[in-house]
Amino acid sequence: MLPRGGWRFPRGTREQHWRNYTVRRHEPGRAEVEIDFALHGDPGQATRWAAEARPGDRVGFAGPRTHWERDPAADWSLLVADDTGVPAALAILESLPAGHRAIALLEVADDRERQPIVTPADVEARWLSREGRPPGTTTLLPDSAREVDLPPGRGRVWGAGESRAMRRVRDHVRRGRGLENVNVLGYWAVSRSSNGTSSSSA
Repeated sequence: MLPRGGWRFPRGTREQHWRNYTVRRHEPGRAEVEIDFALHGDPGQATRWAAEARPGDRVGFAGPRTHWERDPAADWSLLVADDTGVPAALAILESLPAGHRAIALLEVADDRERQPIVTPADVEARWLSREGRPPGTTTLLPDSAREVDLPPGRGRVWGAGESRAMRRVRDHVRRGRGLENVNVLGYWAVSRSSNGTSSSSA
């Protein structure tokens, strides 16, 4: 466990890379955490580490940082996420109380990326397949957020994914739907170069 003061490295040594990730599952009795990594073509440090990690590699961790807290006053929840936000969305869905209405818009590469959701909540999961298109190049999530029928009552919205797509989702649910309890995060961003489209961590 790294110090509460933040990331610190010995004087004279190269700073290690770090990223924020969602704990998919926590097994305190086994001193284990499970984290899903999305290898979405990002040439950055996090993707390289995840692709090359081997048993026995050493890692440090600090936290937690919380972007979701239960709201007993919310009648329903809308979750919007691409591959990078799916682990957090699933962890949230599994934490919801029995009978709580939730709609999840989950963008993945293809239907093979669908995952089971075990939760006492009343969940409607919509898996949105890119069908081979590169991540960050579709409008699946903003379009689905615009078209979805929301339940009556007081709702809340959480989202995570490619920055531009999340910005469009945030603008729509706040301005178009008039929702106030909105927490939508840009996890990464697509950058364009003369060689085509590449992705980079946010």
